[in-house]
Amino acid sequence: MVTKIRDGKVINGVHIPVDQESGAILCQLYVWDGVSDWTPYVPSAGGGGGVDPVGIKDGTTPTQKLAVASDGSIKAVILGSVEVVNDVGNPLPVSGNFYQVTQPVSGPLTDTQLRATAVPVSGPLTDTQLRAVAVPVSGTFWQTTQPVSLAGTVTTKETKPTTGTPSNVAASVTTVTLLASNPNRLGATVYNDDTASVLSLKLGATASATSFTLKIAAGGYYEVPFGYTGIIDGIWNIASGTARVTELT
Repeated sequence: MVTKIRDGKVINGVHIPVDQESGAILCQLYVWDGVSDWTPYVPSAGGGGGVDPVGIKDGTTPTQKLAVASDGSIKAVILGSVEVVNDVGNPLPVSGNFYQVTQPVSGPLTDTQLRATAVPVSGPLTDTQLRAVAVPVSGTFWQTTQPVSLAGTVTTKETKPTTGTPSNVAASVTTVTLLASNPNRLGATVYNDDTASVLSLKLGATASATSFTLKIAAGGYYEVPFGYTGIIDGIWNIASGTARVTELT
């Protein structure tokens, strides 16, 4: 029940709250008569202030006293739910600082705080806002290169050379290049065109009497293996004859 209180009655300078509808006194105070009973409290005439003995009307001697101000007013606590209105029956305006249901949040918030409860986000967010703080992301992601499986038979065809480019390299007792490195090379052949010299061939740079891949005797022939595309050098034991080189692409 909500009790409506207006200005009330003034008894000997003291405001006593009364019901808005009936005019009945709502908060009656009692004083101990000093002998055996409680009687309704009426402030002393004149409103000079002072202390009167009051307490709960339960038949016991009071242990507290009621302070009356010099203007005849008293302070009282009303238990229960009340609605205070002015003389014309309109709700009284209330001003001050109140806490709204939704509170602004300042940060930064930690990852744990963000994960504790779902946080609504309105947007769209700009690229700058998204990049301001690193956001941890978990889950399954697809790599750039994807494995591919096919059902059935896949036919492959070997790339075969269609062009042969011949060249001649004169015999030399110092290292010379027979073929420069060529990533498009699919094969090569070398023929030692002489009747007496021996060609020391190296799959690599700078051939010598002690650094070579194999020796091709006079009149010998060699096919470069394994799709080798790097430099090929050679050196002879005597400067006689010519290496007949053919590169296949």
